[in-house]
Amino acid sequence: MEAKEINEKKKFSVIQLVKRYPRVFALVLMLSVAIPMMLSPIGYLAINPIIENDERIIVMDGLFSYDANYVYEVFYKLGVEGRNTYFIFHIFDNIFAITYCILLMTLLKPVTKWNKKWIWIVFSVLPAAFDLIENTLIQIMSFQFPYINQSIAWAASLFTSMKYGALIAWVIAFVTMVVMMKTKKTLAPIEFVSR
Repeated sequence: MEAKEINEKKKFSVIQLVKRYPRVFALVLMLSVAIPMMLSPIGYLAINPIIENDERIIVMDGLFSYDANYVYEVFYKLGVEGRNTYFIFHIFDNIFAITYCILLMTLLKPVTKWNKKWIWIVFSVLPAAFDLIENTLIQIMSFQFPYINQSIAWAASLFTSMKYGALIAWVIAFVTMVVMMKTKKTLAPIEFVSR
């Protein structure tokens, strides 16, 4: 009977690991998607631009903003095979957006006060939501190529900029919450002792 109880205690499930080390789990989850994504041909292009006739071409995900002409130029230079690879890249990018949302939440939640719960939710969800919308709009333009709708290109660029802006806002919120947490720990209230 005792041996069975010891074996029961030794069993350690994945759920218990996730509950015990949520930030490590979120980081591993994000990296398990990010590494294959960056090793793909388009992931490589997001880091290393296409160089053609001494001109650098960076896919839209790697820019802060762009216009319809730039979208047309990138899709033209990628060709049919490159656009198909870009489509697959966006499938991974959508999964990546969800995983980095989980990571952002996991990092921000412990430094956020309970009464400010909206901070860790909103600041973590917005970058991922904007990234998902950006990816969807880029895919719509890819399917419509060689026709590029100016409005869709403008909206995709807007959501790309909003994604980066929301990530910057997350960093500011995180640093602010950490500073507030550290300040409250170091600035203990002064207690006056009556004599």
